Amino acid sequence: MTDLTFTTARASGRAQSEDRLLVQELPIGLIVIVADGAGGISGGARAAELFIEHVRSRVASALFEASAEQAWADLLLDADHKVAADPTAGETTGIALLVANAGITGASAGDSEAWIVGQEGADVLTTAQKRKRLGTGKAVPLAFHRASWCGTLMVATDGLFAYAQSEVLCEILDGDDLQAAAHRLVASVQLPSGGFPDDVTVALVRGS
Repeated sequence: MTDLTFTTARASGRAQSEDRLLVQELPIGLIVIVADGAGGISGGARAAELFIEHVRSRVASALFEASAEQAWADLLLDADHKVAADPTAGETTGIALLVANAGITGASAGDSEAWIVGQEGADVLTTAQKRKRLGTGKAVPLAFHRASWCGTLMVATDGLFAYAQSEVLCEILDGDDLQAAAHRLVASVQLPSGGFPDDVTVALVRGS
């Protein structure tokens, strides 16, 4: 598999963030999972944690068909029901994907997003996703796949995308320093007061 470099950055607009993130190297590739627990209702953080753990354990199983798009959609559908069945959990967005020899394969539900940003602009992997969150029991996860890719993979919560212009995000990702780019992305939505309008979580992956 192509050598991969990855980094993350996070900030919060509240005392405790309800975003959750996992980037982990597995024998089959690099897994990236991002969840944004819904604010305004109880249990958002718990929902995000349940989603992360459910995906992590399933993808690590030898029985999981990581190259099959439908397997990822089914995985998120299972997560929707699992979160909905937990009396302490609220709702969460969810993106889960794997970067491997077969390219990038994953699925999403909610309004967090995954982009591939290259010289020709942004390829939004999650462009067709449905906004119904996991934990409602009514989520409609949609899968995506790219057999090959070039540029920087950006997976982030809506705390970034709702407050930054796409042109600014692409310009930031044009730099060589991946860690610096991650921190600049977070800083791009920081308020003059020093706070943030929402929780923001970013994961960046770049091949070499």
